[in-house]
Amino acid sequence: MYDNINQLPAHLVKLNPELLTTSTTIESVSESAHQQPILEELFLQQTLSSTNLPEPDQEYRFHPFRRWRFDFAWPEDKLAVEIEGGTWVNGRHNRPKGFEADCEKYNAATLLGWRVLRFTGDMVRDKRGITTLWQAVAQR
Repeated sequence: MYDNINQLPAHLVKLNPELLTTSTTIESVSESAHQQPILEELFLQQTLSSTNLPEPDQEYRFHPFRRWRFDFAWPEDKLAVEIEGGTWVNGRHNRPKGFEADCEKYNAATLLGWRVLRFTGDMVRDKRGITTLWQAVAQR
């Protein structure tokens, strides 16, 4: 797990270079759309180091007609993870149109037989997300 911004891989820092000047710890960086790749990278690292799952497909297109994608997916198990960024800053997922679009996407996934786990940035950072993933894997 990353304890501070200086430990992040260079390709993530390039996505938001101001992280290096505005904060020194992951916890103190305000959650924003720019953090989404960082949260996803952190969750991927947690997944690969602490579960017996194979590496997930990223940005997996699950619907036969729509362009919807899951952040992480294990298609053989029909298990997916979505990292919901912007929880505390009125991000896209919290505004009416975005929330409604997410509902449509998740309902369609459920109708296609998918189990979709949704995690906030805080849930990724404090490992509630990875703990829930373990529980879901144990149920397969």
